[in-house]
Amino acid sequence: RWPVALRPDTLTGTVTDAESGAPIAGVAVRAVGGDGSGPSGTTAADGTFSLAGVPEGADIRVEAADFGAVAEPLGDRTRVDVALRNVVITGMVRND
Repeated sequence: RWPVALRPDTLTGTVTDAESGAPIAGVAVRAVGGDGSGPSGTTAADGTFSLAGVPEGADIRVEAADFGAVAEPLGDRTRVDVALRNVVITGMVRND
């Protein structure tokens, strides 16, 4: 028999505010495989998340209100910590 090494398929991490370092609760986190499927969840009160069943070659997508969205390839990582920057849009509405 030949030993077979299994690829870890659980992804964990923490999402924080890039400016204050505070954890962000309720952030949508998804691991998306090549076919568009994959596990998803939201961060806990302490900003942590855990996704099981992450497909090989997946991208991580993190999205939060007031912070926008971030996407990047996972590669071989099983832990990803993400620091999000607050997104502020200013402007003026005119009715001409």
